[in-house]
This record gives sequence, structure tokens and C-alpha cells, in this order.
Amino acid sequence: MAACSPPPLGADASSAGGWRTAQGSEVGIGAAVAAGADASALLRSRGLVAERSSSLKLQPPLIPGSVSRALADACVPGGQWISDVGVDGSVIGVVVWKPVVPDAMRRAPHRELFVARMLAEVNLARAHGGICGDQRFAPSQPVILDDALRMTALDYAARQVREGFTGHVSPDGQGLSQRLALHKVPPGWAGENLAYGLSDPAMVVSAWLASPGHCRNLLDPRARRMGVDYQVGGSWGIIWDQVLGD
Repeated sequence: MAACSPPPLGADASSAGGWRTAQGSEVGIGAAVAAGADASALLRSRGLVAERSSSLKLQPPLIPGSVSRALADACVPGGQWISDVGVDGSVIGVVVWKPVVPDAMRRAPHRELFVARMLAEVNLARAHGGICGDQRFAPSQPVILDDALRMTALDYAARQVREGFTGHVSPDGQGLSQRLALHKVPPGWAGENLAYGLSDPAMVVSAWLASPGHCRNLLDPRARRMGVDYQVGGSWGIIWDQVLGD
């Protein structure tokens, strides 16, 4: 019996309710399972801690809707599920898993540790530079934490959890520029990255680097300051918000 309704393949994460498709180093798990890999071992090898996971291989001939039904049958309501579907030859691998938010992230004394880890991961990526879509970025200077940008990020992450929406614009039409003005951040260049359902800072940065738009924000040489924080809760389990400024 289908317990959940997953998004269509390729659906944007922000419109997928309690589901999202794999990002960054999560991508390729479905194809590996189709080729015969063990899903649980593969998740562990990539540092993806799962409360629960399920996988299956679909052999031809397939009827329309086979993958969607397989995804729906694999999950149960509650929390956020991540899915990856891949192909090896004529075999389709379907993997879903429910990530775990570490208990430490729910405790106020540990928040600064996770924020510091995120700062270190971001600056490591900026020190290496990289290619974002069709644009190459040279290594650039590290960013420093900024209190006003951090409050902008934390307030918005908390609001998304509290009100149950996702995306860069709130239901009342408030975008990043309006949120920055509310926190008295002077006008200038700014960029925002959001991440849903990923708790580990290294995995978050990996997912951002794998998405050209997020990658450009992260590696932009104009960035000098950063505000970043997270909120635990909601259907996604955890939301990270990163705001970069000049």
C-alpha cells in the first residue's frame, strides 16, 4: 500500500513537500544499486546517516508509473525522505532513505560548533575554487562570520520550519533583499543558499557545489562576510540558510 506520494522525477526540492531528490554526493546511489551495490553500505560509505532506508531494482519490461509506485511504497509518512533513481544498462535502481538529525544539533551549546564547521567547509571550498556550471572560479579569500547576516539566515530558517514552506521567497512575498533590510544590513551584493534535510556541514557544502547557482554564490569573489545557521524541525528535519555579503 502506498504510504507517501513522492514528487515527479526531476521535481524541484522546494515544491516536493516531505521529499527531495538526491543532491551532490548523494547522486549516483540509485545507479550503483542497479549495478548490484548494497544500498545501506553505500550510504554509510558516503557519510549519509539514515534512520531508515529501502531499495529495489526494477527489471524490464516496465509499465508507466513503475518508479513512482516503487518510491511511494518505500516510505512512510513523517519526516523527510530523500530519493535517488539511477540506471545501469536496462535495470533501474530505486533508493530512498530518511536522514538522521544528530541529537547534538538540537542542543544550544553545540550550535556554535556546527556553525564553525560550516564556516571551515565554506572557506575550504573557496580556497580551492571550482567550476560552477559553465563558469570557473579561481581560489578566493575566506569569508568571516557576520552577526547581522547570521540573524537574517537564522530567522528565515526558523520561519520556514514554523510556517512549513520552502524557497527563497516567503508566502507573503518577502525576498532576501527585504529580509536584509529588516536586519539593517547595508545595501550591496548578497547571495543566499538553502539546504533541506542535510545535517552535516560537509554534505551541505557538497550539495551546494554540485548545483551551479548555489556554487556561484558560495565561490563568488565578492563575498567577504557570511551569516549561516540552521533550524531543526519541520517535515525536512533540518534547514540550513547561508547568506553571503560583500
